[in-house]
Amino acid sequence: PSMLCVEDYIDALLWAKSIGGLDALIARADANASTIDGFVDKSAWLGHLATDPATRSNTSVCLSFTDPDVAALD
Repeated sequence: PSMLCVEDYIDALLWAKSIGGLDALIARADANASTIDGFVDKSAWLGHLATDPATRSNTSVCLSFTDPDVAALD
């Protein structure tokens, strides 16, 4: 592998450790997902592709357009 890739990976690991490790990374992902959920909840034109909250990812967000005008373009 490219040594630049290895250095990037090491840098990412050091950063993760500096903010508190795995627990901090999970907390950041959960907080970001919560922010997106709040935005979607207030939106009249956007929804979660996974309608069941138990099946949503907090690191790979999948949204759908719910506006009838957009749906009519299909």
